Amino acid sequence: MGLESGSPLISVIVPVYGVERYLDRCVESIVDQTYRNLEIILVDDGSTDACPAMCDGWVKRDARIRVVHKANGGLSSARNAGLDVATGSLIGFVDSDDWIDPAMYETMADWMRDHEDADVVMCGTMREYEGGRREPVDAQFPERGFSPEQTVHDFLYHRNRMASASWNKLYDARFFRGNDAVRFPEGLNNEDYVMLAQVSPRWSGL
Repeated sequence: MGLESGSPLISVIVPVYGVERYLDRCVESIVDQTYRNLEIILVDDGSTDACPAMCDGWVKRDARIRVVHKANGGLSSARNAGLDVATGSLIGFVDSDDWIDPAMYETMADWMRDHEDADVVMCGTMREYEGGRREPVDAQFPERGFSPEQTVHDFLYHRNRMASASWNKLYDARFFRGNDAVRFPEGLNNEDYVMLAQVSPRWSGL
């Protein structure tokens, strides 16, 4: 998709803590996306290993990368710090011990462009084990849209992976801005679930 006119900026927020073994592969998978109009925000959550220096090194390698260094506050705090500085009209989250398919954001952005009432797009995931074995997760679901009522129902009853995670979705940034901006709850477990509980009643399509 590249940087052609009308290509929305996607802010990709990556919380970083204690993942020096995985960080380069994670960031490489984002930098190498076929969708080029990205703002990549690495949030160093007070990591005590090599991650802070690795994040700074990535800034020198790609002008689309920004780094936020902060005291350790946990996953929710790091994601919220990224949301506070994100400028894109679309928002994505990637965990720093994961990596993503090269066409992930192009595929989801295309879907959102072709379905103007979609506020959130969700994709399938792949689980990779030591030794290289891969197992698809929810990849069997066909492409489909959900009404707001279906979204809330499936979220409450944990159907169609609606309450699965924040990192397999692309969001309209308006969820995270304004007086009723959604944020991740700090100091709680299952932060993805709580954040999605705030978002799901307001989805107009998927």
